[in-house]
Amino acid sequence: MILFAVFIGGAVGSAARYTVSRSIQDRFAGSFPCGTLAVNVLGSFLLGAALPILGTSAVPATLQAFLTVGLFGAFTTFSTFAHEAFALAAAGQGGRGVILYVTASLLLGVAAFAAGAFIVGAALGLPMMVG
Repeated sequence: MILFAVFIGGAVGSAARYTVSRSIQDRFAGSFPCGTLAVNVLGSFLLGAALPILGTSAVPATLQAFLTVGLFGAFTTFSTFAHEAFALAAAGQGGRGVILYVTASLLLGVAAFAAGAFIVGAALGLPMMVG
C-alpha cells in the first residue's frame, strides 16, 4: 500500500512540478531557470514545513510516504537534498559533514550529468546537450 501511495504522490508531484515550473518560466522569459529554482525552493519549504507534523505517530505511514517521497519527492528532489543536509547538521555533523555532502552532491551531480551527455553524445555522434 505504501508503494502505491508513493506512486500516486509521484504522479501528482511531477505534474505539479511541470505546471508550476512552466508557469513561472513563461512569466520570466530568459535563459535563467527561474521556474526550476522556484520549485526547488518551494518544495524545500513545503517539505520542511510538513516534516514536523508528518513525523508524529498520528499520521499514517502511507500518508507520510505519499507526501514526502511521492508528492514532494517528485515535485523536487532538491527538497530531499535540503532535508538531508539539515539532518546532518542537526546530528552534529554540521561543518565538514554538511559541506562535504553539499559540495559532493552539486559537483558530482553536474559532473555525472556532463559525463552522461558526453558519453552518449559521442557514442551516437550527437551534440552533448540539446537546450
